[in-house]
Amino acid sequence: MTDQGLSVTTDEREGLLRIALQGELDVSTVPRFNSALADSKIRSCPKLVVDLSELTFMDSTGLSAVLVAEMHARTRGQRFAVVRGPRHVQELFRLTGVDHFLEVVDESSLR
Repeated sequence: MTDQGLSVTTDEREGLLRIALQGELDVSTVPRFNSALADSKIRSCPKLVVDLSELTFMDSTGLSAVLVAEMHARTRGQRFAVVRGPRHVQELFRLTGVDHFLEVVDESSLR
């Protein structure tokens, strides 16, 4: 589904739920991401992966939403990872220190 510049798709297979984001994850689109995270399928999946590889923009609100998703997954006992985003997303992770505690994977490792 698309909401003002953000497309969110989910794919579940072999104990892994992947939420792929395409477009902009910012103050105006975070509610769409949060809606996807509220899906009941997420609670029963042992591993949650948020794919940031197709983001064109992420602001601090988007970063905060990813961190909240990680916190909720951790409290449910789930493994949480993000697929490496474009350079500007990785730079945001580096500048904020998030890259030191989030599990960041390459897309090829999900196949």
